[in-house]
Amino acid sequence: MKVGSWNEWDPLRHVVVGRADGTVVQAPEPAVVRDWPEHGFPRGTHGPLPEEVTAAANEQLDNFARVLEERGIRVDRPRPLDFGRPVGTPEWSQQSMFGAMPVRDVLVVIGNELLEATMSFRSRWFEFLAHRPLIESYFHADPDMRWEAAPKPRLTEASYRPGFWEEYDALPFEEQIARARAGELVLTEAEPLFDAADIARCGKDLFVQQSLATNAAGIRWLRQHLPEHRVHGVTFGNAHPMHIDATWVPLRPGLVLHCGERPAEEELLHHLEINDWQVVQAATPGRQTPPPLSACSRWLSMNVLVLDPGTVCVEASETAQMEQLDRLGFEVVPVPFWDVAPFGGGLRPPRRRAGGLLPQAVRPVLRPRVRRGLTALFSLSATVPGPRRAPEDAGPARASASCAPYDDQGEVRSGRKGSSAAHDPSLPGFRLLPIYRMSTCSWWDRNVRFRTPT
Repeated sequence: MKVGSWNEWDPLRHVVVGRADGTVVQAPEPAVVRDWPEHGFPRGTHGPLPEEVTAAANEQLDNFARVLEERGIRVDRPRPLDFGRPVGTPEWSQQSMFGAMPVRDVLVVIGNELLEATMSFRSRWFEFLAHRPLIESYFHADPDMRWEAAPKPRLTEASYRPGFWEEYDALPFEEQIARARAGELVLTEAEPLFDAADIARCGKDLFVQQSLATNAAGIRWLRQHLPEHRVHGVTFGNAHPMHIDATWVPLRPGLVLHCGERPAEEELLHHLEINDWQVVQAATPGRQTPPPLSACSRWLSMNVLVLDPGTVCVEASETAQMEQLDRLGFEVVPVPFWDVAPFGGGLRPPRRRAGGLLPQAVRPVLRPRVRRGLTALFSLSATVPGPRRAPEDAGPARASASCAPYDDQGEVRSGRKGSSAAHDPSLPGFRLLPIYRMSTCSWWDRNVRFRTPT
């Protein structure tokens, strides 16, 4: 198995799907305050989620794993911890942890590097331990894998704005949006903080959302840690930003799904436009509210899992979103997943990418040229094509007219739609997914860059 992933759409071959076992409603801490009195957890209380809720989530997670395995995708699962036990460091104590469902929050694969995020909640400081046995096995299996962990944060009182939630919740919506755009949320800039789920990967361009879990110092750390990439800090018109994959989801080269209720910055839209990318507003969610005991928004409807550039998994009750993706040329795979929302997210929440070597059928798509490879929900590996080697009896290779135009160095060309170098869709590779994905890629995926707006 090789670890390597460069984007969010290459064919999925190996994933890590989380588990609901042991998940708890977090004890109060500076960054998190839960208040669900109607469901048995008034403000200030904590404890394990009800057994029937956990059983329903595990049933859907197990079914999701079977759906992926039936498509030839290798599925790994993390090892749950005793998340209800108190934890601490010499500088703080916390009465509970959280869970091991959203792998994507903790881990991200960038190229051949598997990176552990800092995490910004005390209740999630030790969550990486649920995934370490798998990470160790990938490290031993792949001599080229880079295993990195961002600096473990201190998470002292200096990392949080005192009295933030009481003050923020009393503000009018417009002022909350202004604060979010300015990055003036619960996290200070005392130390680098980020969740992996705030990162959207497009080759050598990484779009990182500043949010309730990621600060500007965290984005700066990623920029310094990944000098061969271009790290773009972004914000949206979202009063409670928490992870980018229910707001901004790259579906394939040239196409992004965007939450219209959370408008992107004009600079970001211009950035995509000059590189011939289409930004499509996600369909209106079928449900107006999240399920009980869930801190997620109704826009989990667009938290989809791309299996390859022509295939996507969507929550089974979100018919409008499925119909929209069908019109965009995708094969849509309905997956029941609503009962998993209380455990940390949708189909692309944790995402640890793990790679594999099995080929995957290539099907034509509307915009990008299809590639094959291995990926994982916490995707460890994904396939990226290299230069096409045309058969001797074949004519000149042609790129799709709707494919993003790249030059022979993998750089995105400007203003010349359809003038792309052709690439071999047969080379193996891997990528990261919400559950988690890894991928091995050729030079083409590694060197793709967006042209900078002028």
